[in-house]
Amino acid sequence: RLSTELELLRGVRRGSVSVAAVEGLNADLMPAVLTQMHRRYPTIQIHVRTCGSQQAAQAVIQGDADVGIGFSVKRHDNLRQCTMGRFALGAIVPPKHPIAQLERVDFAQCAAFPLILPTPELSMHDLLQPLLAHHKRALQVLLETSSIELAKSLAERGVGIFFQSRLGLERELREGRLVHVPLDTPTTLYSELGVYVRAGRTLPSALDAFNRIAADAIESREDEESIALREWVARTQTAATAACARS
Repeated sequence: RLSTELELLRGVRRGSVSVAAVEGLNADLMPAVLTQMHRRYPTIQIHVRTCGSQQAAQAVIQGDADVGIGFSVKRHDNLRQCTMGRFALGAIVPPKHPIAQLERVDFAQCAAFPLILPTPELSMHDLLQPLLAHHKRALQVLLETSSIELAKSLAERGVGIFFQSRLGLERELREGRLVHVPLDTPTTLYSELGVYVRAGRTLPSALDAFNRIAADAIESREDEESIALREWVARTQTAATAACARS
């Protein structure tokens, strides 16, 4: 492994990497990956295009991008998955919202409030379809949008509940402006984030270096999510115990 790393460091002195990635990663994950690339390999040029998950996959298949990063990308013979992380879908609400104090929340509880739903361009749309189909009562849908930034901004203002993973919410969660409450479903709904290259391609050193850094960043986010969920459960259980003691 050390020999491979040394060869990689010697080889990555020139070249470029074109990336097609989804909007939600621009808040934290992509800046972290690009910062590491710049620090380790300052002579490598990076070109980043923001698009939907399926568009990112198509860009790789058609040769318009070296690497695609997207959620729930459909399998394709011309795609090779380099790494994949799973992130639980949850309800996104401001800290004073009634749902914010729950350990987990089911869709029926969310449906009692105005909703902000994703359009088909976002991978969350397909993940939510079984829940929407199963819910027989009328929904109060205030907005359908393909913009993560717009949805989370409206959720922060208390306009409606949005659904997504913790990815793309890193700053808002750290600052306590939003709360991510995991959805309580028979089978946990995960948003799968993958890094893809064209199948059969020999990866240039610069692209291999980028993929390694991206894989490390995704793994780190998975670990952070597990820790955050455990801490959230502990806090909600403590709060519930304290409330029972007061009553």
